[in-house]
Amino acid sequence: PFLHNLRLHGPHGEIVRIQGVFDDSAMVNVISAEAFGKFKHWLTSVGPSDSLLKMADGSLVRSAGKWCGSVEVKGASRQGQFEVFLSGGSWDLLFGKPLLTTFNMTHWCETDEISFDDGGRTVRMPNAHPDSQANVLPPP
Repeated sequence: PFLHNLRLHGPHGEIVRIQGVFDDSAMVNVISAEAFGKFKHWLTSVGPSDSLLKMADGSLVRSAGKWCGSVEVKGASRQGQFEVFLSGGSWDLLFGKPLLTTFNMTHWCETDEISFDDGGRTVRMPNAHPDSQANVLPPP
């Protein structure tokens, strides 16, 4: 998995630091209900959602709601939406294809890095997973 830290911004300047799994096969962005329960008092409330989420095993799970707000990665901020549901503790946040597209991110498999442009500044993110080849290969 590709892991990296990011920040979710609350309505009054609050910052929630969380490690996300960056997953270009996830068709939605998701926060686990377990993780959201720990920091929900710092963020705006979860709104209603009618979404049914299809899991990797094919099962369908109803979303508990949708959180919308500012998402920050390496100093760059964009607006994002996350479905909230019980993940079973496998991960806290999935940074899926919608946000990868919003940030216009590219995953470089050879070096296991993600890069994106932020107003003329090229941002490079190595994979924070301890077994990542980004931790053993020299940068390109």
